[in-house]
Amino acid sequence: MLVTELPHVLVAADRLDHRGRALRIVTDLPISPQAPGHNAETLRVLQKAIERIMKSEPYLQYHRFELTNEGLPGARRA
Repeated sequence: MLVTELPHVLVAADRLDHRGRALRIVTDLPISPQAPGHNAETLRVLQKAIERIMKSEPYLQYHRFELTNEGLPGARRA
């Protein structure tokens, strides 16, 4: 399964920084607990599903993932 096939995942793109290679995942869920419509349980389920997928091919090349709800211009589907 691909990360982008999960519910609430809009797009994913890889990025490289001083900490290594990361997969930035954009979701339509509110991340901040203060945000209207925030649902901690739904967010936790999504994070756990991403963690499981990140342990499989082709995601082993990434050192970590970043979950955000901010747009990512020019992102490509992973």
